Amino acid sequence: MTVICPTPSTDNAEIQKAAIVSYESISNAKSTSLAEAKNIDDILVITQAALSSLIVETTHDYSSNMAKQRSVLTLDEMEKRLGYKVAVLDNPNEKRERFYSDLTPVPESVYEQTRKELDDYHKREQMQDHRGLLETNALAAHFVKKIEYGEDVVHIQRRSYTSLYSFTVDIRYGSDFSLPLVLTANDVLKLLVATRPQYNWPESQESLLFKLPQELRDAIYELTLPDGKWEKSDINNEFDISTFFTGLGDPDGFYFPLNKELGVLMVNKQIRREVLPLAFQNTLFYFDDMDDFIRFGVSIGSIGRRNITSLEFSWESKADLCLSPTVSDEDSLLCRLPSIHVSRCISLLKQFRKLKRLRLWFDSEVLSNMSLDDFKMDPGIDKLCSLQGLKHVDILSFGVDPTACPISAWLKETMEHSTSIGRQIS
Repeated sequence: MTVICPTPSTDNAEIQKAAIVSYESISNAKSTSLAEAKNIDDILVITQAALSSLIVETTHDYSSNMAKQRSVLTLDEMEKRLGYKVAVLDNPNEKRERFYSDLTPVPESVYEQTRKELDDYHKREQMQDHRGLLETNALAAHFVKKIEYGEDVVHIQRRSYTSLYSFTVDIRYGSDFSLPLVLTANDVLKLLVATRPQYNWPESQESLLFKLPQELRDAIYELTLPDGKWEKSDINNEFDISTFFTGLGDPDGFYFPLNKELGVLMVNKQIRREVLPLAFQNTLFYFDDMDDFIRFGVSIGSIGRRNITSLEFSWESKADLCLSPTVSDEDSLLCRLPSIHVSRCISLLKQFRKLKRLRLWFDSEVLSNMSLDDFKMDPGIDKLCSLQGLKHVDILSFGVDPTACPISAWLKETMEHSTSIGRQIS
């Protein structure tokens, strides 16, 4: 495919001619749309649309071809490529759903598990590293470890010595929140690093600062902490998949890398212990969906969960989207509301004792086209409404005026002003 780009000196007629050639070479279509274009902007928009369409079609064709190639592999063929059989991690009598580290569900069938494992080997280019790690790492064949902090427990156990996802990790906070995972040996090693000292922290020295009352020290710390918005993709924070694993091994959350720009957190242990709660309180945390929120809520430990005051995320889940259910038109709106991780999300939110402001983004089709009665009947929305007593709730969507939307108005009113308090907010 050849795309002709005009030079800055080319006149408008030549630009249109070049764009027509580009358009035809891209989309193999007639040039009537461009012939009717009145200015350069129109030409660029039409050409860009054609190129975008080609990219989508090419990506779809590539994905379809990959899916076809993958689907023709039998279980024996996939196991031959892997060099082993993928073990069924749990007792067959235990019907417990587990999740990968991105919180997508582990498939029920051995065939789908094997296909997932083979795909991940190709994606991560991890096969050599994985095998070498298993030969040299110190994790025993019957490795078991429990990390406890108050009512928070993380239980790690090896269930296989050959497969990539050879460890089960069960996270439990109190009696309400639980998250059963499967992890690789590399993931578990990252987790275990957090159980050992992270830094050579300077010892707390005698200082006039520590002779002041705690209230005055807090006032001084506040001067060093700007109000801000925290996003996963922000270059000033270091949240990534490794942070999730190390967070599992640090249930207190003392070592969570909140923001590398906040030097006051690195002075010494005592100052970090006193400043970290204030840093959480001064920040609005934003996430793309509830999966990211759950992973973050686990990673920040009890210090973070006790002190965050403002949260914002989209009421959707990649775990639900990855299932791609076939639904009828009348059910399609309901299926846009998440279900798999809703209970975990709500249980985790209830541990955010100082949460005062919650901003939730919804699919615009849901707010615009779903009836209020259907919305109220969704089990996830019913659980969401148990988060009562919040001072500020915003229900948002692109292209929808929340003040003119019955669903937005009802949900905001229910969560802000109900007299039946579902949780205590300190």
